[in-house]
Amino acid sequence: MKPQLKCVMLIDDDNMTNFMNKIIIDEAEITKTIIRKYSGNSAFAYLSDSVSKDYLPFPDLVFVDLEMPDGNGWDFIERYNVEKEIFPITPIIIMLTTCKQSDTVVRAGATKEISALHFKPLTHEILSTIMINYFPNSFHQ
Repeated sequence: MKPQLKCVMLIDDDNMTNFMNKIIIDEAEITKTIIRKYSGNSAFAYLSDSVSKDYLPFPDLVFVDLEMPDGNGWDFIERYNVEKEIFPITPIIIMLTTCKQSDTVVRAGATKEISALHFKPLTHEILSTIMINYFPNSFHQ
């Protein structure tokens, strides 16, 4: 299958989580480019740099963890919301977390920049659901 997404970004401070998520995405063959960042701040810096540097692909799909040092998931979303007009496209942002507190679920649902919230771990089924819901013309099972 030919990859359909230009780039997918993983934002999680846990290296093993990023590694496992990369495997799931690689197996689905939805993209050839997976960017791994370990904080909201470094992810946002990448997005900003991709605007000015043509060789850095801008992600179509972003998975962001909630709890991270140096810029958590909410910090990333807030910064994205303030500066989203400078970006070439509006990526699908999926919050991927272990936090099942009702206030987190409600806040994520009320935040228009977050397309969906899913609980870790990322699975083939979750990824398929995301692709069908947000990239229906680009995904063939």
